Amino acid sequence: MSLALLMPVPWEHLADGETVCKREGKVAFGSNAFEILHKFQEGGGVGTHVLIYSSHEHLPGVPEVTWRAIFLGMAKGEDYSANDLRQFRPESCWAEDRSGLGWGCFIELADLERLADTDSIPVRDIQTRSGKAHAPDFVPRGPTVVTDPWD
Repeated sequence: MSLALLMPVPWEHLADGETVCKREGKVAFGSNAFEILHKFQEGGGVGTHVLIYSSHEHLPGVPEVTWRAIFLGMAKGEDYSANDLRQFRPESCWAEDRSGLGWGCFIELADLERLADTDSIPVRDIQTRSGKAHAPDFVPRGPTVVTDPWD
């Protein structure tokens, strides 16, 4: 049983993120979950799947994993220069980057892709890291380590 990372990303950043990822070979999304991401990285998470559900979309029904990527690692926020922000962040994030939100870290992903509609997975069907079911109303509010459904 392999582990993966389940994380929400605002829907408006995903299409722009896919463009950046194809152009640069990676895309970076901001996070303040430094401790979780650091432990995941140090525990062998590099190269594993990232399951992404599109947050802030306000669609009726159960949130679904509709995107996936490969976890390259995380970088501290202070290690990202203004050039890095322009190069590896989706264009839709540029306004928030200039606003000085100061993310604690950046999650670096490769191979960001939208899943076919038939391959999406309801978030409630993703198992915990120990292989147990989440609560029926489970919706992650940040990066969460889970069991990889594609393993």
